Amino acid sequence: MFLLTWDDWGGFDDRWNSHVSIGKTVLDLPGLPPLGVPRLDDAPSLADLISPTASPPPVSASTPMGPVPLRNGTPLPPPNDQPVT
Repeated sequence: MFLLTWDDWGGFDDRWNSHVSIGKTVLDLPGLPPLGVPRLDDAPSLADLISPTASPPPVSASTPMGPVPLRNGTPLPPPNDQPVT
């Protein structure tokens, strides 16, 4: 599932007022149970706006991406903040 969100403080669909509705929608689409967090569990969902017969988007190639180039042309190094054991 892919959800793109934009908060413009008063967009075309003002029935929800925070991005917590995105989390609620993620729970509602596959039918997951509440998490026990009232702000999330009681948030309005956007799942009713999604057609149950909609086709999923095309799947990208299974080939891993190469290194991400930075502005200076060098590749983005892999993260090293968590040791792999």
